Amino acid sequence: MTSQTRPSGKRTEAAGAAPPQVIGTPDRETLIREQAYYLYERGGCQPGSALSDWLAAEAAIDQAAQAGAAAPRTGAARRR
Repeated sequence: MTSQTRPSGKRTEAAGAAPPQVIGTPDRETLIREQAYYLYERGGCQPGSALSDWLAAEAAIDQAAQAGAAAPRTGAARRR
């Protein structure tokens, strides 16, 4: 049985739940930055979408980490 912490700081027990996968801060930020740039490119490199691209990238990276999946495709290999 694993325990999890609620936002209130109280711990709860989750029967059979796997602990969430945590991405270290520097790696997480790099993944978010690359995904946000990919979204910017996919949107036609139009200015004014930096915040929405960043937030969408952050959500995608965090969702992938929670699911234990690989990070979304960033297009980084294409730029090399």
